[in-house]
Amino acid sequence: YSWLAVALALAVIAAASLAGFSARGAWDDAYMFVRYADNLLEHGTLAWHPGGEPTYGLTSLGYLAIVLPVRLVVRDNPATAVVVSSVLCALAFVLLLGRLVYRHATRDVRVAPWLVAFTYAVIALSVSRFAPHVVSGMDTMFVLAYLAAHVLLASSYETRRTTATAVWVGLWGGFAFWVRPDLIVYTLGIALALVIFAPSATARRQALVITALTVVAPAAEMTLASVYFGSALPLPFYAKSLKVYGDF
Repeated sequence: YSWLAVALALAVIAAASLAGFSARGAWDDAYMFVRYADNLLEHGTLAWHPGGEPTYGLTSLGYLAIVLPVRLVVRDNPATAVVVSSVLCALAFVLLLGRLVYRHATRDVRVAPWLVAFTYAVIALSVSRFAPHVVSGMDTMFVLAYLAAHVLLASSYETRRTTATAVWVGLWGGFAFWVRPDLIVYTLGIALALVIFAPSATARRQALVITALTVVAPAAEMTLASVYFGSALPLPFYAKSLKVYGDF
């Protein structure tokens, strides 16, 4: 699986990147991540204005953790920095997706590699839809890679029901708030499904731990954000909808 998946994934991402560049390239909104990364690197503050007060303007704080190290390497061109970030996340997503197909589609190891190849072929055939997001510089591919990793982690727990794995699933599910706040609905749904379909009392108790951590982790993240930014929710949509920033 490993060498075949990597080779096919690299081919798919290379083709998608070329198609994406020919269509549009980096999206203008992606430069927000560069601006926050630059201000953090230069002034030590997550702020919109250089040297200004902390601003919770990014819906995906987690994606900034990808853009930041890339920006450290690619200092001369902000467009290259965000495009490299989204391409790396796209590659991670495609590899994780292949792993999901390999694990879940069949128990026959002779058929599984062909199913992975078929999955990548479908992506390649849909390249006109997929490609713009690969090179957009936005957090779309980061979100997909995160969700694929979460499903894989939850699947690992179902195979190996240990308390340690349950804790990791819960914490990773709770991290969804910093990936995109609305994803908590999805990761909490997975946690509740593990409770409902638990095969034993022990498994149900572990699933309840997952559920509790999936709720507690975002609460802790919101508390930290409230202390640092003065708002528990990011400015885009969430805080504005709840009028956290006032009528203006």
